[in-house]
Amino acid sequence: MHMVGALQYVPRILRTANSVVYLEYHPQRLCAVPGPEWTRFVCISDTHARTFDVPDGDVLLHSGDLTHLGLLKEFEEVMEWLYELPHKAKIRNQEVDRGWSPWFHNWAFNYNREDGEALVSKFPATDILLTHGPPARILDRTQSLDFTGCADLRNHLPRLRPRLHVFGHIHESRGAYVHAWGPEGNHELTEVKVIDDEDEDEDEDDDMEDLDIRVDGEDEVFGGDGEVLEDEDVCHDGDGTQRSPETVFVNAATSPAGKGTWRAGQRILVGGPGFQAVVVDLRD
Repeated sequence: MHMVGALQYVPRILRTANSVVYLEYHPQRLCAVPGPEWTRFVCISDTHARTFDVPDGDVLLHSGDLTHLGLLKEFEEVMEWLYELPHKAKIRNQEVDRGWSPWFHNWAFNYNREDGEALVSKFPATDILLTHGPPARILDRTQSLDFTGCADLRNHLPRLRPRLHVFGHIHESRGAYVHAWGPEGNHELTEVKVIDDEDEDEDEDDDMEDLDIRVDGEDEVFGGDGEVLEDEDVCHDGDGTQRSPETVFVNAATSPAGKGTWRAGQRILVGGPGFQAVVVDLRD
């Protein structure tokens, strides 16, 4: 565990042969890109008119909800912040502030769930997929235990199979998951959720596996195949054991929500520990 002032950072990393995902890191100790054949993506979402320190990288990806109320003043201030960031390329997932998501409690910019297929079927196959809302059952669970993601988006993922899928919207499910696609015709996706201690008695309505991405203990990082890596192994060339084509799923919400809102008795700020920009290094 590393500390800056009173803030605590617990390094958490997912690593495969072709990707390295930094979920949490000391701002001054972020590893360099593994090599010249790698590209660094810096992923943020749900900034809601707040600005904060963002690490440098090749590409900045913002998956929506730049402002809090959609006011012009908020938009101008946030865009000025984004323009000043040093990234060579900066991409948002829509031409206006907010992205569309499937209906959930009549929030703004919802589309009817029955219209999802018509929308998602138009998505072309791509290396980088940027949506505001998550796919169903992948980092989409709310504090009230609702799964809010788009089922049609999930159904099209075996066709799309992006290298990186970045989204946000559900702040409390901020996290990442690396999915290795199986042989042709075997593209079953795992159910991925941030697991709370209270989940042990929860009944599931399907047989998909849960992935607990929490890390417990000091100076531990969570490897892509589930192992805990030693601290001295955190920075290396990115080689691992997973060789299959894969998709890195990232819920990049930076506004704290859920149990992660507080740490050691202190309220976490937007972009603070546990809600930093998610840094993804991909081998070209």
